[in-house]
Amino acid sequence: MSLKSQSTSGGSRASFHHACPRCGSPEVRRLAVIHETGLMTAPSAETGGHERSALAKYAAPPVQRSVVWWGTLAGAAVVVALVSLARVGLGTLLAGGVAVIAAMFAFHASRYNRVVYPGLHDLWARSYMCGRCGDIFAE
Repeated sequence: MSLKSQSTSGGSRASFHHACPRCGSPEVRRLAVIHETGLMTAPSAETGGHERSALAKYAAPPVQRSVVWWGTLAGAAVVVALVSLARVGLGTLLAGGVAVIAAMFAFHASRYNRVVYPGLHDLWARSYMCGRCGDIFAE
């Protein structure tokens, strides 16, 4: 989903007219509201819980990357590599390589969560969707 920035005329929130910049329609709603109200009340047999509508999924906030999963994989690979040091071979090298790659992914996920994600979430929190043309824009 592509978000377009829309600057306000005076730079203040009070000057935002809550109209779509593409078609001029006043039928705009915050993505957060669309996402919140898109929870279907009927339980899903497939998931055992409640499902969100397609529009609510489309309006969902950005997702943080999993540091725990990659860190756990790196730790497990290190343990396997250390255990296999008694008989150094292809398994030891493979486990060591997996540990290094998983640690790199964990590092990048952590950096994304600290540096990139807050800005994306802020942009999402300020974003609206037009009910007429479907354009997504930020105030």
